[in-house]
Amino acid sequence: MIDKVLPQVNLMPSAGGLSAPNRTSIGSNTKAAPDFSSLLGDMLSEVSKAQSTATNLNQRIQLGDPKVSIEQTALAMNTAGVQFQMVLQVRNKLVQSYTDIMNMPV
Repeated sequence: MIDKVLPQVNLMPSAGGLSAPNRTSIGSNTKAAPDFSSLLGDMLSEVSKAQSTATNLNQRIQLGDPKVSIEQTALAMNTAGVQFQMVLQVRNKLVQSYTDIMNMPV
């Protein structure tokens, strides 16, 4: 997941700019840089999917499904936990940035 987010974050406009510049590809098509809200939404949906998968695997292993291994379940649960912690840290940084901006003298 982090491998998907980092290249997109690098495409985001710098903090000094007001709007995202258009990025041009090798062809004649132009693509706008993804906005932060869509990146955050994608991250949240991926975390939700990972948590749903981990919960599903956990339920299946508890019911004795022979197709699900303990290792697979543990890996899915750890992956979902790491993804959730990453999103939580992004949220904390956003709140801290907002607080810092609001406390700036005008």
